[in-house]
Amino acid sequence: MDILKEFENWLITTKKKKNGNTMSKSSAYKYARAVHTISEEILKIRAIDDSLFNISSISELEREIKCIKENNDFNIKNDTGRNMYSVALEYYLDFMRNRLLQYLN
Repeated sequence: MDILKEFENWLITTKKKKNGNTMSKSSAYKYARAVHTISEEILKIRAIDDSLFNISSISELEREIKCIKENNDFNIKNDTGRNMYSVALEYYLDFMRNRLLQYLN
């Protein structure tokens, strides 16, 4: 399974909304696509060195996400998307942390 699909499935099975319900498949797909879109767009302007999906180190991923969040192009897109992109990045970071913990256990 590719990491994007794994992330999407993790969102569906793990993330809960404020009302306690699980995330819909549609919402999970949108968040996964948001991370993919941001990774590709920021990579094109060379604000990061590699696709977020190729980074396995949590500390490196945290640095790259911080760099993305400081990028003006990202902030414009994120504001337009009502913070969906920054939330998607935080979800992805949570997913990768969880994935690492499972690997270590």
